[in-house]
Amino acid sequence: MKHRGAVFVLLLAVTVFGVYFRTLSYEPVWDDADFLREDNPFFSSHETWEAFKLGYFVEPGKESVRFLYYRPVVTASFLLERDLWGLRPWSMRLVNLALYVLGLIALYAFLRKQSEKGSFAEVTTLLFALNPLNADNVVWIVGRCDLFLLLWGSLALLALARHVERPGGGRWLLSSAAFALGLFSKESFLFFLPALVVFELIRRKRLTLAYHLANLAVVAGFFVLKVGVLGIGNPAMRFLPGLGKNILKLVAAAGYYGRSIVFPVVYDRFLPDVELAKPQYLVFGIAFGLATLGLLFLAWRRKAFATPAALLGGFVAGSLGLGFAGFVSYHLYARYMMIPALAATWILVRALGRLKELQRNAVAFGIFLLFIPSVVLNAYDYRTNLGFFEKAARRFPEEGFLSYQAATAYHARGDLLNAELALQKALRTPLDVKMVISGRLILAQVEFLRADYPKSRRWLESVAGFSPDAFTPLLRYQEAHQRGQLALAQGDVESAERIFAGNIAFLPDRLDGYRELAHLHLGREEWAEADGVERLMRGRFGADVVLDTEKIRAEFETMAPAEKADFYFRHRNYGRAVEILEDLPSRTTEQDIGLVRVYLRAGRPSEARETADRLTLGGSADVKVWNALGTLYLREFLRIDDALACFKESFARDRNQPEIASLIVQLAGYLQSARPLDPPAR
Repeated sequence: MKHRGAVFVLLLAVTVFGVYFRTLSYEPVWDDADFLREDNPFFSSHETWEAFKLGYFVEPGKESVRFLYYRPVVTASFLLERDLWGLRPWSMRLVNLALYVLGLIALYAFLRKQSEKGSFAEVTTLLFALNPLNADNVVWIVGRCDLFLLLWGSLALLALARHVERPGGGRWLLSSAAFALGLFSKESFLFFLPALVVFELIRRKRLTLAYHLANLAVVAGFFVLKVGVLGIGNPAMRFLPGLGKNILKLVAAAGYYGRSIVFPVVYDRFLPDVELAKPQYLVFGIAFGLATLGLLFLAWRRKAFATPAALLGGFVAGSLGLGFAGFVSYHLYARYMMIPALAATWILVRALGRLKELQRNAVAFGIFLLFIPSVVLNAYDYRTNLGFFEKAARRFPEEGFLSYQAATAYHARGDLLNAELALQKALRTPLDVKMVISGRLILAQVEFLRADYPKSRRWLESVAGFSPDAFTPLLRYQEAHQRGQLALAQGDVESAERIFAGNIAFLPDRLDGYRELAHLHLGREEWAEADGVERLMRGRFGADVVLDTEKIRAEFETMAPAEKADFYFRHRNYGRAVEILEDLPSRTTEQDIGLVRVYLRAGRPSEARETADRLTLGGSADVKVWNALGTLYLREFLRIDDALACFKESFARDRNQPEIASLIVQLAGYLQSARPLDPPAR
């Protein structure tokens, strides 16, 4: 029997690592990135032992959603990881995976004590290990809280089972210790309380009062420490007007949870509030409620179902209140149902025990076949932050929050056109004020790149009316940075210099402020000032600085006029670049296209249009000219209408251009999808 257990544990570990191994290379998704931000002061200012006097990655007194949580075991695990090998996405996911396997091994050890006959423990553990719902907690770094629930919960049950076998000797203390560690990992661990009571009552026909009182004392101590000593508040609940509406919302939330537990092959990772109003969730909720009542009746008749029924009921009932929490973007997540999914698996395998062996094995094998591809696909959703939110935004297209997150993911990749499309949806919906500011700043950047400076300015002005408290330091910096870029592009050098210098003083650890100030001075041949900025950069950033003012100055002195025009363009002195190109005695086609480029960036669109018309000879130009202009409009200026017109002219002259044909289809699709927004008045 011992060899059988060891072989199964090895098989279990290999299977789970095999399924999830590829996820170690995936990007951080959503709030995973908070743990890896270079400007996150939490990880640089606290020792591991301090985790027990801190909120969940927030110091007391700092405003944050996480301040509402007190999860020192999880916090300590990340701080310890930081000290041992550093915080990296792959290592953080590897630790999650290791915790998952340890939790499964502890679960298997407990389930073996429930039945030595047949393969109950093995089938239950393996089915649960491959449950698609669990992928969210394993791959999502922030899911570590729920992985600790599984580990400490299984150990608490295992220690209690050993106490039940041989009472006395203080063996229950190990179970209480696991209970305490679980509660200090995540508040919802207290939902294990009913199952621990039921388990001992069913197995011993009596309760160890000291054990259960100790667990209650841990709960009381936890909340006294969290609220009374550390001052970490509890989430505020936002109820709907009218008792009936609140009851319907609870029933619908139960329907979402129940549907996720019963049909985990295809499920919604999270559910927006507006979706709860749909009738199918009320139907699911009523059905799940009736099924739960039936399960409780079955547990009364057949004691083998009592403990998993208590786990299922306790966690689902306890999680329903999250639908009223007013501090997160989404309140209902399927990943919260990890322990109920375990309970459901336990109940299912117990029920299968009444079938003949061949039938039982066929059903279990069929479930395995459904689960494996589903868990792989669910984990694959976390491959990139962009892919994660693209899928979510497609699933809930009316949810502005998801469109905003997709927009920021596109923006991070430099895909400003798709970012713009997503923001055109997001900014038409109610959003947190910081998201509104961030979205408008991205649109201001898009219009700046189009050289539509008046519209870019209006977007910047549209955020000026918000309270200063609505701006994070980074948003304030970005807003000023864009104002400086706009001023410089329009020739207001004095204002641009003042803004860039102010930004450097405001956030001195950001390199881009220094770079813009250096561009300003270099583009005006202010070599001494540029050298001063270079010294500042080297003093703060050291080897990361590639600027060499003396070398640039020496190269400038030997440049031909056309090369100097390019130099001025790169360093934002568009007026001087225009003068040089206009004064050339003769220009090549490439230089004429360059002049179109400089005119546009200098905010002189009419001259750019006249130059482009001369280039295309009234519409009879070579396809190479049309393609070059189209590429300029598309790649550098995001001017879709102009680019599409050029590519259509080119394709009309030579239809043997499959790449151009594909571009025409893509750009036409963009224009069809676009829902242009105008900056709101201040």
